[in-house]
Amino acid sequence: MKAAPFDYVRPATVTQAVAALSEAGDDAKVLAGGQSLVPVLAMRLGRPTLLVDINTVAGLDELSLSEDTLYVGATVRQRRLEYDPLTAAVPLLGMALPWIGHRELRSRGTVCGSLAHADPAAELPAVAACLDATLDIAGPSGRRTVSARDFFAAPMTTVLAPDELLLAAHFPVAGPQDGFAFAELSRRHGDYALTGVAVRVTHTASGELHKAVLAAFAISSRPVVIDITAHLTAALSDAGSGEPADALVRALTPPMSALADELVDTPGDMHASNAYRRRLFTHLAARELAHAHQRAKADPVREPTGVRSSPGGSRTSSAARTSSARTPSAPARTCPANQSAVTEMKVNGKQVTIEAPPRMTLADALRDRLGLKGTHLGCEHGICGMCTVLIDGQAARSCLLFACQLDGAEVLTVEGLGRPGELHPLQQAFGRHHALQCGFCTPGFLLSAYDLLRHQPEVTQDELATELSGVLCRCTGYRNILSAVGEVARTHRDCLPAPLNCADTALRHCRRGHGRRTHRRGRVRGCRRGDRGGWAGGGRRGGGRRCGGRGGRGDGRRRARGHRCRRDRRSGHRRGRAW
Repeated sequence: MKAAPFDYVRPATVTQAVAALSEAGDDAKVLAGGQSLVPVLAMRLGRPTLLVDINTVAGLDELSLSEDTLYVGATVRQRRLEYDPLTAAVPLLGMALPWIGHRELRSRGTVCGSLAHADPAAELPAVAACLDATLDIAGPSGRRTVSARDFFAAPMTTVLAPDELLLAAHFPVAGPQDGFAFAELSRRHGDYALTGVAVRVTHTASGELHKAVLAAFAISSRPVVIDITAHLTAALSDAGSGEPADALVRALTPPMSALADELVDTPGDMHASNAYRRRLFTHLAARELAHAHQRAKADPVREPTGVRSSPGGSRTSSAARTSSARTPSAPARTCPANQSAVTEMKVNGKQVTIEAPPRMTLADALRDRLGLKGTHLGCEHGICGMCTVLIDGQAARSCLLFACQLDGAEVLTVEGLGRPGELHPLQQAFGRHHALQCGFCTPGFLLSAYDLLRHQPEVTQDELATELSGVLCRCTGYRNILSAVGEVARTHRDCLPAPLNCADTALRHCRRGHGRRTHRRGRVRGCRRGDRGGWAGGGRRGGGRRCGGRGGRGDGRRRARGHRCRRDRRSGHRRGRAW
């Protein structure tokens, strides 16, 4: 599950990015969030010879609100938009964003990247088509603007030429008489939708219906946009007695059923048949049309519908600072596939330099270059969550990021969360509630839970299952895991302790600058380092530490050089802090 070799280019300007795309032609791909692209590369479904990383292009991280549009730049992350107060101006975006994958994927995935990927089951293309957003495109011949309804051509295909770059999306601001609704159904939260709808209903100033638009996704090869003003008008006149919303849903069901027969043309698969998708569309379309109509009458735009609060500080400002700090003014950086890129980042509080080929993921770099084995590898295409780490304070999949992307980033792995003898409250709770099981998923759950409680300390026990669904437990020990996280959420609601960041321990670096291979071969005499490459906590390399472990030297004598304790892998045995 590794990407084929590719050349890597990191331009500093839009002009440089377009030039790189033009030179490579059909063999180049744009890398923004990479949450859809990297799995394609890992499974060798795509083999581009060049990746153009636009994350440091100046100005592409802009998120701004004008009088009539919300401007979303090409590298604006989905999670940033989800929590930004500006998103309240476009309520349909706020409703749809929490449904996109999992929190760990939205941390890196970009809005424009989802539009350019053009997955028929994706949420943002349907939202853009429903709102008739406009898209800015740059190419060798200049810049042009395209309507979102004309942008999607076929599955995974848009009107973008191979040498063109999607710069930004302009979403129209909601008016006081607009009402919106969004819903989808999937087998599990975060999975691709089996069927979904996005609805916009507009009333006149006098309260009469003016226009109703519905965009459906996961039912055809691209988002389907329908003007259903006539259907809604007829249903309003036919609605009988009873609750207004229920009566309207009943009146809308027959016309939506007829539309389903006409519009749903996707073939059935292992997840849902064509007939089942028609039933889903009928139900979701009728229900959400009624909801949007009611919201338009109630004028919900006055409140930030769908926008989630960010306790403990604005996540938007944090993301903006990160983007600004990492936007270089240096010339474009290029690394051929057969060479190593030099990347500097901060890992567990310590500045490190990693030399790795462009195709090496962050997960592999952490494990193989830095010896941080706590970052586990499972699926290696972003599904299982075993490789979850914190990047710039937000949980992300390290298997979906190339190490060369992260110049200047701050990375936290499970080794930095706590240290032997002083575990983090989350780690302590996992022990008390027997949430460890086999332990393979534990690092992912710990870091995902830390990210959740740090940004949403008010999360309830009922919400935990959804919020932590981005990490899978192969032992199915979810109940104990949720109990452990729920306890920490209750006891540390006001202040979750920061990571303990045992930086010198986690990176397995010697204070004298010796590499671990030198110590393993015993080439440095008298260096205060453990005999297996981990810190020995002050014990000298020849003499070792006192070992009272069961099956070891239980008499408390100093163990001899090369002695192996049978408890060497138990968390409570302090043979060496990095052991």
